[in-house]
Amino acid sequence: MNPRTHSIVALCQEKGLDPGLLYESVIELADEGLLTAGCINAAGGILLRELGLPKYFFQMILKENLKRILRTIAGNLQRSNG
Repeated sequence: MNPRTHSIVALCQEKGLDPGLLYESVIELADEGLLTAGCINAAGGILLRELGLPKYFFQMILKENLKRILRTIAGNLQRSNG
């Protein structure tokens, strides 16, 4: 496992988010083909590191809701960069 992947897994666990749920959400969003992988990954970083959401938020989130949040953040990043 590369160090960056390990740090994301550790961060997910620290925040109470199932790393598998994040992985599935990112893969499904990438498969839609509307957002770049870089924007989706950056959105994940923003969600986990910068928004200051409480642990219970991540423990209770459903995949569709996680995808919606990631899609929104990534879409905003893509529009700002594009």
